[in-house]
Amino acid sequence: MSNLILNEMQQLMGFGSAINKPKEKIVMLLSAGFSIMKGYPSGKTLNDRISSFLKEEFVFTPNGELLKMNMEKTMTKTNCIHDYNVYEKSYLLLRDIIKHYVENSEETFDYETFYDAIEVNYPKDSNELQTVAFNIWSDEYRGLAEEYITEEISYERLVSNLTIIYDQLIAYFLQGDKKSLFYPNKPCQINEDKNYEQFLKFLYDRSKDSIIDVFTTNHDMVFESFRNIPELSDLISDGFDDYGSEFFGDIEVDGYKYRCRLERYTGKYNAPIRLYKLHGSLDYVLYHKTQGVKCNIGGEKVRLNCSVPVKYVKIKQGMNPYDVSNLVRCQRKYEYSSSAIYCDFLSGTQTKIKRYKNPYLYKKLFGLFAERLRKAGKLIIIGYGCGDTKINEIISNNYKGADKKLYMINPDAENLKEKIHIDGVVIPISKSVNGGILDCKI
Repeated sequence: MSNLILNEMQQLMGFGSAINKPKEKIVMLLSAGFSIMKGYPSGKTLNDRISSFLKEEFVFTPNGELLKMNMEKTMTKTNCIHDYNVYEKSYLLLRDIIKHYVENSEETFDYETFYDAIEVNYPKDSNELQTVAFNIWSDEYRGLAEEYITEEISYERLVSNLTIIYDQLIAYFLQGDKKSLFYPNKPCQINEDKNYEQFLKFLYDRSKDSIIDVFTTNHDMVFESFRNIPELSDLISDGFDDYGSEFFGDIEVDGYKYRCRLERYTGKYNAPIRLYKLHGSLDYVLYHKTQGVKCNIGGEKVRLNCSVPVKYVKIKQGMNPYDVSNLVRCQRKYEYSSSAIYCDFLSGTQTKIKRYKNPYLYKKLFGLFAERLRKAGKLIIIGYGCGDTKINEIISNNYKGADKKLYMINPDAENLKEKIHIDGVVIPISKSVNGGILDCKI
């Protein structure tokens, strides 16, 4: 059927010629300020909580997994520090390092700057050392580890575990008042949450004639919870789907264990509202496959087992990252991931920028960010403090044109508007999400 006939039919039915009308391209950038009203911490709250945590709050298993229980109750076997496993010792060292840093630094504690300092894989040459909080290899910090070092456990080994510990602490504290990663899977109405009512109405109304690309630096699942709203449930896609997925996860319900199919990243966005999590998520896992690799050792060919990253998948409530398995069809068996013990998200002022080149997800997402900005007719930024220099650069380099408008919704918008440079006009809106989004309907 020709477009002419379709247009005539639409006009007779009262739809006009909407089928040929190009959809408006809207890009949104959401950050920490967007999720605060759901009980998630601001950057300042997170900094305060991490810089003052107590050792009795957590315990770590021999494989490095954080358990949210009291360390003293769990460690009833002995009070001797040398009987703790290497991850528990790294945890206690991390506590001592944070305490020492807070007490002796003139700078306010920033959890991401601190991350750069303890990330041993981050190259810290003489110039880059100026961008981190302190030198983890200095005698000042080595001295804090004396009681944790044994013949088997060196300072270097303790330090290599710090980010494993720290990542899990960040994930725990990021849950804020919810103390849970997931939202109940039950229907709700657009007007149930007054803090987001106008925002959700904006999404619903604009999705009829627009493509809305929502990029977020948040790790939480606030935006995903909007799928529980019947009007929006089929309008949101995030590039993950479970159709034909070869990835599964184990889950236990009422004492029974089940294996269920998991969504994996395909990069297919088939809805008008599209979600891209630039800094990862508290339910993302990079599945690693263990496979044999042949190499020549001493003139003999030897097959070694090594861990190879394959695909990002999303776990479900009640699952652990190491419960993810891959169906090996040719062998009719399931192979479990060989490495992940916690979910994948980015931290560190400079360290996370290094991971923007990750080819399995982040490089793709940032490529889409630049592409969507170039095509967008409107840019709306909500709750972003403009602290990510790379994101600021991507916006400045790709959102070009004298007619471009950038709406910046933030209680501190007037002071932040100078941090992002575009050819067009930056419109500061010093309001909350709900009130501010109404000013973007122009």
